[in-house]
Amino acid sequence: MTMMNKPVGIIGTGSFLPDNVVTNFDLEKMVDTNDQWIRERTGIEERRIAPEGMNTSYMATEAAKKAMQMANVTAEEIDMIIFATLTPDMIIPSAACVLQANLGAKNAAAYDLQAACSGFVYGLITAASYISSGIYKKVLVVGAEILSRRVNWNDRQVISLSGDGGFTMMMGEMLTLKQLNLPVKIFVFNNEELSFIAMEMKASGYLDYATDFVNPDFGKLAEAAGIKGVSIHNSSEVDEKIMEALNHNGPVIVNVRVDKQELAMPPKIAYQQAKGFSKYLINAILDGRGTELKEMAKTNWMKYKSLY
Repeated sequence: MTMMNKPVGIIGTGSFLPDNVVTNFDLEKMVDTNDQWIRERTGIEERRIAPEGMNTSYMATEAAKKAMQMANVTAEEIDMIIFATLTPDMIIPSAACVLQANLGAKNAAAYDLQAACSGFVYGLITAASYISSGIYKKVLVVGAEILSRRVNWNDRQVISLSGDGGFTMMMGEMLTLKQLNLPVKIFVFNNEELSFIAMEMKASGYLDYATDFVNPDFGKLAEAAGIKGVSIHNSSEVDEKIMEALNHNGPVIVNVRVDKQELAMPPKIAYQQAKGFSKYLINAILDGRGTELKEMAKTNWMKYKSLY
């Protein structure tokens, strides 16, 4: 078999959300949290909850139809369906096979991928490998969950992040975006770090290690492929650059540089967290990271000064 190395792109997207809305203010009545804390740390203001009788495959089907329409791809043209979910309708048949039947994608291989938060990312990488190698041309990657029926609604750290919905991406050769001038807008939040892991290490008193990435500017990569690229490096540019991307008649990849020094603060700091972070500060000074700590202090002081 001759293996090729074709550039891969997202040629269509689709989503579906249930109508029932649960806001941060609703959560305030249930657990010890507040709207401001949730918005500042996650950007989330509300989440959707699926009603009784609605299942995961239904949401995925509705989202997939939109992605197919955007990419101008028929069900028969889909070569594979990768369904990332922890909440399938049932164990057998798989959610991917149910979706395959719903769409009439009779030529598609189909399987479920269970990897929690990383599932959709693994699905994208797998799809890209199939397309890049020339084995398949069109792969539908799906992520859909009904987490509201599985989570502990008394756990504030869980329910603020959990909701129900479906999202799909139709993957194909990257040049398809350019050739068909598909109106796909891709935003990459690029902080060059595994931020949550780094924060957990600091809160436990350890020096963050092996959490940095050397990422490229994805906006410049897009330009190299003949697709419009936009790069945002300063907060003052956000509104202007986003409008530039949205107003462009065709595909755009936006690289958003995120400050990795910005800390996520809980509504109430536990003693163990304060103790752990104090231990990290001492270790960082002893390790010669004084300049890094100064930058962290400056970044977070300016942020909270602007808020309060």
